[in-house]
Amino acid sequence: STKIPVEVEPVEIEKKVLNETEKETTYQKATVGHVNDVLDYQVKLTVSSNGADMSNGVLADDLAKEGLELVPGSVKLTYSDKTVETPADVKQINLKKMTPGQNVVLTYKAKVKEGVVIGTVLKNIVLYSGEQANQGVMNGQADASVTIEKTKNSDVHFSYIDRETGQQIANEVVATGPINAKISALKATDISDGQDPNKIRPAYIEGYTPVDFTTATDLNAAVYADIKDVDPVIEEKSVTYTFRYEKTRLAITALPSKLNFGKFDDTQSERTFYLPAQIEKPADEKTPYGIEISDYWGIKGWTLSVAQEQQFHGSATIDLKEQVVELSGAQLQFNNATLSTHTEGNKSVSNLQDKVVTKSNFNLVPGAEPLELVEYERKGQYLNQDGDNKGGVSYDIPGYSVHKYQFGDARTADYSIGLHVPETTERYRTEYTSTLKWHLTVAP
Repeated sequence: STKIPVEVEPVEIEKKVLNETEKETTYQKATVGHVNDVLDYQVKLTVSSNGADMSNGVLADDLAKEGLELVPGSVKLTYSDKTVETPADVKQINLKKMTPGQNVVLTYKAKVKEGVVIGTVLKNIVLYSGEQANQGVMNGQADASVTIEKTKNSDVHFSYIDRETGQQIANEVVATGPINAKISALKATDISDGQDPNKIRPAYIEGYTPVDFTTATDLNAAVYADIKDVDPVIEEKSVTYTFRYEKTRLAITALPSKLNFGKFDDTQSERTFYLPAQIEKPADEKTPYGIEISDYWGIKGWTLSVAQEQQFHGSATIDLKEQVVELSGAQLQFNNATLSTHTEGNKSVSNLQDKVVTKSNFNLVPGAEPLELVEYERKGQYLNQDGDNKGGVSYDIPGYSVHKYQFGDARTADYSIGLHVPETTERYRTEYTSTLKWHLTVAP
């Protein structure tokens, strides 16, 4: 028999690729891709067990030449002896000395650049050079191919409805773009009506606050997640994100709307007349007077102020003639004022506390400018008119709040609102009245 010698390559090198954007999981010699896809390359270099030590080894890949750009931080070298290195680039990677039978695996990711022509085959080549005893300088190369195909498009729909009524409160927005692209990567031209892709997921809608969302098609049986910025990846099958909103409303109620100090004699003396507390049936409990502010799903702060429009006045017969008379120098005095708040339906992810400043005691000057009594400043993560969806924010949900600004409690209510009248004030046998105007102003 005749023995035929077989020449063994002193170094073996192979290169494979997978398309990460297309969610491929197996490296192969060739695949398909699209502009902006991320490709994952694997290069394996093995020193033959029948060969000699390898030194001064170098691997090199010029990605830019092939219309690719390296994904920063993706380069990794793993030697068979468990040594791991993370080079910054693949243009030139110096390898450590390797003995027969050892190998090294190089992995890195590259993105297909804009402008690569459809139909182009990106035959990406990695070059090798190294020195081995009795062999001198050895060179080699390996390649993997990616055929660029036309990008497939699909769309994502964004719907905005009133949570209570289920009615649409803004036009549905459609975002159209390449499959596997994020909505944030699209341009205004990819969005219906040319809208900003970073202001639709969810959208700010004046007079409404977003509270939750779902991708279910049956909204009655849907499970809703708390509101946050979403950045969907476009899939082959169209998906609809339905955002639900609550209508905001701020209301004020005086409790009660009319106050009556009662009847008193007209003795000429300095005196403070106190407004007796309300008696609540059936327990005959004393209830303080106050102002109630109802804040439905609001995300803005507010201020409460009050003005006494005119001095207390009435009508009296003087010299047989009916005339308007004033309770000159009389002054309304409010004491023991506190603000209490009851809130339902709220959730806080920021754990920020609203800031509240109140006046506990004050006097009113008839005809003066409104006096600020409560400043309520909202603190939290809310979607506002100037905001966008770039931050991936989970938003606070304000809920429904009832604020009571009241004068005194069950113990002090009888002595918390007074009308001080100086001794010099002339009194007439008449009913004196005045008007308080309460102002509730929403912060800008």
